[in-house]
Amino acid sequence: MTNVGKKLKIDNCFTVSSNGKSEGLTMLWNFETRVNITSFNSHHINAKKIEEMKARLI
Repeated sequence: MTNVGKKLKIDNCFTVSSNGKSEGLTMLWNFETRVNITSFNSHHINAKKIEEMKARLI
């Protein structure tokens, strides 16, 4: 799946491997976004976006 991420210029991914005849799951996100994977299984990926304060230059 990392090849797809490279083609789409996506920096991060989390993959749940396939189980039997299923296809598996992948979540992709950009470098600027911080993500916390809270739980996963063969049917879902539960994640929370972590907000950060960005300092402004005056």
